[in-house]
Amino acid sequence: MIGKSCFWGKIACILVLLGLVASILSAQSKPRILTPRDVVPGAEVLVNEWTSDSFAQVAVVAHAGSVLSDGQHLVDALVENNWPISFIYAPEHGFRSDADAGASVSDGRDPISGLPLKSLYGSSRRPKAEDLQDVDVILFDLQDVGVRFYTYLSTLYYVLDVAAECGVPVIVLDRPNPNGFYVDGPVLDSAFSSFVGALPVPVVHGMTLGEMAQMIVGEAWVQPSGAFDLQVVPCKGYRKRDTYKPAVPPSPNLPNLRSILLYPSLCFFEATSCSIGRGTDRQFQLLVHPDWQENYAFSVTPEPKTGAKSPKHQGKQCFGLDFSDLSEEELLGKQHLDWSLLTMAAAQFNNDRWIDRPEFMNLLMGTDSWNQLFFSPSAEDWSNSYAEDLQQFKEKRKKYLIYPE
Repeated sequence: MIGKSCFWGKIACILVLLGLVASILSAQSKPRILTPRDVVPGAEVLVNEWTSDSFAQVAVVAHAGSVLSDGQHLVDALVENNWPISFIYAPEHGFRSDADAGASVSDGRDPISGLPLKSLYGSSRRPKAEDLQDVDVILFDLQDVGVRFYTYLSTLYYVLDVAAECGVPVIVLDRPNPNGFYVDGPVLDSAFSSFVGALPVPVVHGMTLGEMAQMIVGEAWVQPSGAFDLQVVPCKGYRKRDTYKPAVPPSPNLPNLRSILLYPSLCFFEATSCSIGRGTDRQFQLLVHPDWQENYAFSVTPEPKTGAKSPKHQGKQCFGLDFSDLSEEELLGKQHLDWSLLTMAAAQFNNDRWIDRPEFMNLLMGTDSWNQLFFSPSAEDWSNSYAEDLQQFKEKRKKYLIYPE
């Protein structure tokens, strides 16, 4: 009896230990929601650990989200530390991130720092070579959301392209990718290259802008005139399986983490007659249409707001789905694009005219084969149609990754 008791006691201990190990592994693999308290951005590493001794003229690519963990703006910190900033490049939405999506950004002067502003979202989306004649280095610091059609990736590509031609070093100050915990979507067909899709990557690429910069140079997507000096200053405290809640919204219509997580799946509706909440206080957290009054009780009326001066269906009562009650944890669990939203919307209409900008849908999707989605037996069949290209991209990206899974 004693021998049997010892035997079963040992088994019980082993089971307990296995349970503890499983719990630890589960806790380690579960995505965390990181906040600015958890992460030291590359911009802060630069401010704390670098000096400007090697540089006489510096250009900075930045926006409202280019802040340190204490909320101080990168540009203000650089000025305090006597970095010789010649001018600031402003991306889509402007340096202070107060311009509408797609609205032209003008050159000017920042009223707070007094520094000159040069637009990268005006008459040209590329830096001018003459701007860089006397520049020693470009500091690049934008809070991205990890989606191909979010234009900060194209801005990075154009900056690297012109800097490579001019032989100007670029230092990318890296930040976490809130959607970096998965990779999904068609890989861009070069026939549909545009500013909302400049690179042959999937819709959700799972890379930070620092990692993507290394890929752009490593895959020779830019052609340097000679040796090209690219440096990435990694952020600290980030791992790829996590998401990140930025201290400052990366753009006016992505006001919170929920909207950032929904953005990759909902942005396709920009090419349709449906509204995704511009002109409300739930941007990229709604899917509504004026003709859906018989199907849904929820309603909202878009009106002009900051970042959406002329929203779709302005002044009209729209009916549909409200995702603003979804928890961030629930959205983290999906880890794929939700194609069912498009197929659900298609079922509400009697014809295909609800996709009123098919050419724009081509650009967002990166392919013109998206009609397969509506004729496939399931969204899974559509996903399988691009699975091989997606896997090839995943293999290619491995050598450029900086952060642990």
